[in-house]
Amino acid sequence: MLIESIPQRKMGIYMGIFNFFIVIPQIINGLIGGPIVSQLFHSHAIYYLVVAGVLMLAGAAYVLFIKLADK
Repeated sequence: MLIESIPQRKMGIYMGIFNFFIVIPQIINGLIGGPIVSQLFHSHAIYYLVVAGVLMLAGAAYVLFIKLADK
């Protein structure tokens, strides 16, 4: 979806910026994920995974509303 929407001559820049949206949440989760599990979920990591699964399903549902630009 992203590749179809960006100019070819700027693809490297936009794909690099897109990569930030993958890497930065992983770094944040690595730093604060443990304390969240121990404090919020009382060391039951399965609940953290359930929250992640629900958010992933919500993200998948929102993709249905994306309209691609006609070329």
